[in-house]
Amino acid sequence: MNILRSSNSEFMAPKAFSDMLQALDPKSFTAASCDELVKTLGTNADGMIDVSSFLAGQQGSKGKSKPTHVAIVGAGFVGTMTAYALLMKGIGAFVTLTDVNDKKCTGEVDDLEDSGAKIAKATPKEAGQADVIVITAGRGQKEGETRLDLLKANANIMESIINGLKPIKPSAKIVVVSNPCDALTYKAQQCSGLPVNQVFGSGCVLDSRRLRIETERVLHLNHASIILFVLGEHGDSQFPVASLARIGVRPMMNHPKMKDINLTDLAEASSRKAYEIISKKRYTAFGVGTCVAKIVENVLKNSRTVLPVGVRIPGKEAVMSMPAVVGINGIESIEDIAPYLSAEEKVKWDAGIEHMELAVKVMKGEIDPKSIPQPDAKREMPKYVRPPLEVFECGQHPTHVAIVGAGFVGTTTAFACLLKGTGARVTLTDVNEDKCRGEVLDLEDTGGSVSFATPQEAGQADVIVISAGRGQKDGETRLDLVKANSNIMRAVIKGMQPIKKTAKIIVVSNPCDALTYVAQEASGLPQAQVFGSGTKLDSRRLRVELGQALDVNNEAITLYVLGEHGDGQFVAPSCGNIGGMPLKNWPGMDKINIDEMLKKTSRKAYDIIGAKGYTAFGVATAVEEIVKCVLYDKDMVLPVSVRVPGKNCCMSLPCVVGIVGIQEIMDVTKCLDEKELALYNKNVENMEAAVAAAMEGA
Repeated sequence: MNILRSSNSEFMAPKAFSDMLQALDPKSFTAASCDELVKTLGTNADGMIDVSSFLAGQQGSKGKSKPTHVAIVGAGFVGTMTAYALLMKGIGAFVTLTDVNDKKCTGEVDDLEDSGAKIAKATPKEAGQADVIVITAGRGQKEGETRLDLLKANANIMESIINGLKPIKPSAKIVVVSNPCDALTYKAQQCSGLPVNQVFGSGCVLDSRRLRIETERVLHLNHASIILFVLGEHGDSQFPVASLARIGVRPMMNHPKMKDINLTDLAEASSRKAYEIISKKRYTAFGVGTCVAKIVENVLKNSRTVLPVGVRIPGKEAVMSMPAVVGINGIESIEDIAPYLSAEEKVKWDAGIEHMELAVKVMKGEIDPKSIPQPDAKREMPKYVRPPLEVFECGQHPTHVAIVGAGFVGTTTAFACLLKGTGARVTLTDVNEDKCRGEVLDLEDTGGSVSFATPQEAGQADVIVISAGRGQKDGETRLDLVKANSNIMRAVIKGMQPIKKTAKIIVVSNPCDALTYVAQEASGLPQAQVFGSGTKLDSRRLRVELGQALDVNNEAITLYVLGEHGDGQFVAPSCGNIGGMPLKNWPGMDKINIDEMLKKTSRKAYDIIGAKGYTAFGVATAVEEIVKCVLYDKDMVLPVSVRVPGKNCCMSLPCVVGIVGIQEIMDVTKCLDEKELALYNKNVENMEAAVAAAMEGA
């Protein structure tokens, strides 16, 4: 766009504008896409196009650089997990979430914000100006339902979404995740007005990863070293391309361990994984969220990686997954696979094209979907029985993080650990074994090492995170939960016995402080090895709010919320500082009521619960950071829940956290002012009362 940017004219005639675009980039700007772009930009009273609006989308208004913006449309499980994956991996400087359910969207943004990254809610128009737009909105797929069944319902939704985004930033890339992915990608290409290379689907990226993960178990080789694609429809007619499969320079099918493996059966079994996950936990999210984050990363970083994404088949009125080079322009090139397919694979490829062309005709209303033969949703599908995983004795065991409790907090914590690579092995344990195994199958799609564990196996982990217990209800205090959850905590601890002597237990269940005390008493481990997540998240929330008020990055602020992880918590500004300067002396602090600010941030959890029903992202991020401190002996000062020296209770105090657990509890009483000391003593009194309630009948 250098010629266009060098022009001093802010207005151009539509034909001159189109001719220049096609001259600059004939591949991206076809006559049809230019016509659609002209319609999108509109003309003034003189019939001229305001070129400045186009340039604003290309390089930022008036030449000012803008942070890379990733917009996610759809605040369901897939959309929010995609946002969380992006935030945890630092992909995109700015992430936004958009949904028709404004209340739920606000709750999700507030929860995601607690991860410490930059995220905000966006209107559809604002989302349309993003660098990458990820569309996950639509009616979800039901168990046993084919993707074609969704087509009629979601095609109109897709068109409505695209129209709501307009005018779309001309350089934007749209990644369609909504199902049926291929047909809806075609729909988005049609109505967006963008070049087709800038609109593509997540396709079979996840399906290919699932198959590689299954193949990994056969070959005892990391799945990242296996080149193997599932192509065609993201759905029932997809197929593995054995002809292109490689391990290094060797054809994969020539590997000795593949001799007795039917790759088609293996692929068909792995393709049923989504249905199995849905039957156990109602939805899938972790795997697809991770894969979409990878696609977005390829675009923003111009990685030019070959991925099996949903693209327009050259010369056909259909979209299917093909190996394509994904980079800053979206689809940089599509690989011609036809010459390399076997005769059997070519038949499947042609059948897939025919099927997807029918889907397009259904979407256009040219064919009644009832006239298309549908596979029997209830037919028995082959189920691949995994071979037992061999464990090679090498004198050293991989670091093991066990998470007990497969609710939203537990599973999101597992997701955070897998995204960050915290722990070589992550396990999940829950009394509802069927749901737990469904969560594990979903988490496994991230590509990390995760598995189900019995309570006894969890007890042998290096770090044990306990999130099990009855959840907190809207408007309910954490102390209301103490009697109900203390018995659950004892049962959890008892089920893990004998616990590994060097294990560290991190209590996340609420009320966190009282249950930390119960776990210390029941586990038999030294108190330094059993502690709670405490007010780490509360402290971050307050620092973020204060940082915004002072225009200082929250990471530069040392300030702790102490005491109870609940209604009685208090802030200790006397112990706070920014860059070594006492917090109270920092410019602007005289205008801030820190206690009122704490009241606001301490209500955030209740607000999130009221909006979306639960909190997960913030606490999961906080717990992952604590786990990392232990495993990697980081010796960081964190406000976690510990046994108060000389007292019969636990509450949050600044502690040095490392490989042995709590390496030091800092004495804050010497730096507290009179008011803060009174709040400290009141918290001790309240927590001792909570402990008394928790220990009743123990």
